[in-house]
Amino acid sequence: MKNSKVENQKSIDLSNVKINLSNAKSSLASKERKEGHSKKEIYKGLEEMNSDEQKKFRQRLRSKLRKFVSDILGKDRSTEERTKGIESFIIFYKENWKINDFRIENFSGSKNNSDLKDYSDLLEYVKSTFE
Repeated sequence: MKNSKVENQKSIDLSNVKINLSNAKSSLASKERKEGHSKKEIYKGLEEMNSDEQKKFRQRLRSKLRKFVSDILGKDRSTEERTKGIESFIIFYKENWKINDFRIENFSGSKNNSDLKDYSDLLEYVKSTFE
C-alpha cells in the first residue's frame, strides 16, 4: 500500500498549479510589523507592569494625548498656550516612549482613523516647531 501512495505522488503533474504568494507575503509582513513594535518595545516601564496596569497605562496615555491635541491644535489657542502645550507634550513624550523620532508608527498602535489623524497632525505640528 505504501508503494502505491509513493507512485501516485510521483505521477502528480504540477505544471498547471499557480501559487499566489502576494497575500502570504503581505500577511507575513503585517505580522512582522505587529511583532516588531510590540507595546513593550514602544513604551517605557511596561516590563514591570502586569496586564491590568499596562491597560490602565495605555488608557492614561490616550487620555493625555487627546488633551494635547486639544491644547495644541484646538481653535482659539494663543501662541503662548500652544508653546506651553508643546513643551509639556515633549516632556510627556520623552517620559513614556522609548523612541522619540515623532513617527506615528512608533507613537500609537491605534486603529481608530480619527485618533490616528489627530495624533499624526499633533506630531507634524510639534515637528514643524523645531524647524
